[in-house]
Amino acid sequence: MTLDVLHALRLKGIVALDFLAELVERSSGDVQAELDRLTGEGLVRLRETPRLTGWSLTPEGHARHADEMAAQRTPEIVSSLTPIYEGFLRLNDRVKALSTSWQQLATDDRAGRWEAIEELAELLGEAAAILITAAGVVPRFRSYERRLTSALEQLRAGDERFFTGVTVDSFHTVWFECHEDLIQSLGRDRVQEGSF
Repeated sequence: MTLDVLHALRLKGIVALDFLAELVERSSGDVQAELDRLTGEGLVRLRETPRLTGWSLTPEGHARHADEMAAQRTPEIVSSLTPIYEGFLRLNDRVKALSTSWQQLATDDRAGRWEAIEELAELLGEAAAILITAAGVVPRFRSYERRLTSALEQLRAGDERFFTGVTVDSFHTVWFECHEDLIQSLGRDRVQEGSF
């Protein structure tokens, strides 16, 4: 569980305990015990901000995370994830375009907004197969399909923050994190490859 916790904190920045437990798919009690252990090793710390009280990596935690990710990056994993990542990138431009068009839609354009949500649902159908395959290589990728599906359900229920909102686990936020996870898992550089 150590890498899963470190990795979630690396991707999210500051994370409250209950949400961290949800991200790593463990009980809050198990995650708290792991956080206590990692705190003792100087790898994580509890932080309070005006918006959130949660856990984050220390500089030593960032270094440990980088070491753990490098150790996981075996030739077999890289060769298995590379075609998965290429499939993900083929959908990435569509997600970016949809997110941009969503932000430009008038708030009273109900038809346009519903059409964008349904296009997102169609895209998720294609992405799910990619994410399930990725989870067969690195199990933590299974959480992304679940989180994207949850964001879509919230959108369909009328909570439009779940398209591109930054204060909730929105579709765009989860997609961006999955993209970053793939990049880190493959040891690539987002800026160098121009992949945003």
